[in-house]
Amino acid sequence: MKNIVSFVILAGLSLTTAQVQSKNTDKQALSVISTEFSFGGMIKFDAIHDLGVKTGDRIHYTAIPLNGDAADGHTRFHAKQSKFNAKATTSTNKGKITSFVEVDFFGDGTNSAAGSEVISNSVKLRLRHAHISWNGWLFGQAWSNFTDYKSYPETLDFANDTGQSLIRQAQIRYTTKADNFVYAIALENPESDFVDGDNAVRKNSYDRSPDVTFSAKYLDKFGHLSFQSVVRDIGMHDGQMSDNSFALGVSTSGKVKVSALDMVKFNVGYGEGIGRYLQEGANSAAFISNQKVNLQTSYGGYFSYQRRFSDNWRSNISFGYLKIDWDKQLLTASNESLKKVFTSMHTNLIYQPVSQLKLGIEYSRASRKVVNDERGDVERLQFSAAFTF
Repeated sequence: MKNIVSFVILAGLSLTTAQVQSKNTDKQALSVISTEFSFGGMIKFDAIHDLGVKTGDRIHYTAIPLNGDAADGHTRFHAKQSKFNAKATTSTNKGKITSFVEVDFFGDGTNSAAGSEVISNSVKLRLRHAHISWNGWLFGQAWSNFTDYKSYPETLDFANDTGQSLIRQAQIRYTTKADNFVYAIALENPESDFVDGDNAVRKNSYDRSPDVTFSAKYLDKFGHLSFQSVVRDIGMHDGQMSDNSFALGVSTSGKVKVSALDMVKFNVGYGEGIGRYLQEGANSAAFISNQKVNLQTSYGGYFSYQRRFSDNWRSNISFGYLKIDWDKQLLTASNESLKKVFTSMHTNLIYQPVSQLKLGIEYSRASRKVVNDERGDVERLQFSAAFTF
């Protein structure tokens, strides 16, 4: 009997110990509870008429012809801005994991491949987003932490206004919230962008370390205000000689409801070596002279005003500006065509009969000036129809 009691006690202790170990194991292991899938996207049709020379399926700021052009108009219809996305939301005992991927059809860039419009109007897919989010962490390609896309002006032109930050790239980001504030810090894919005395861009570029970005955003009923910064290590290495320089860029942006019917959006950015972090500023972060990285200063931004006339009708007007302040003592005769100043203006009228359907007309104007002060302008009329699903 004594042996039987001892066996029962030992068996009970073993079972209890096994249950405790099992519970501890359950606490440590990642356990998937459920996964939900969703799909979305947008179908967008654009009818474009350039009043002078053509400037692509979106305004191609850096290719605006200089000194005028005799062209008397160009018409183009396309649906390249259409996009598709897929999202998976997985609930686990360690928190929610979200994965997201999105593509659009601007893989050919501003203009479709030569000859594609003759028969099929075929275009190429392009990766926009591909990232995983978990407990404040993000891994993958997403909007740069320096980019405040929610403050973008509402334009029909896919290029939007010059002076904005528009970058999507691979990164590791951590985001945390405290009351009305959202803070984020990220390590992002580097790409040293510069030009040399022969107008060669990114020749022998060398990236030793990731770009470091930081953002702080304040959210309230009126909208949001945001601050962004980026630190970059811009370098070159030609196999024998190398040089690098640390660059800094900052910007402030926002989306503010000034009344029940009125809203303003804005962005102001500045930096010595900010380069590609301001739209149209790519390849202007530095000038390579005598194998030295000489940082260049750029600044710009945009301002947008929106007026709602009713639940279905609204209008926007926006202005953009960017200036690259080259050190002219470093430039050569070959650099007279380097981009110097960009301006843009968009004004539109949008009708939204239901939440998913948007119809609009827009007039836009943009200009480009280069180092030798030659200048070019383009004007465009555009009709767009977009359905979001």
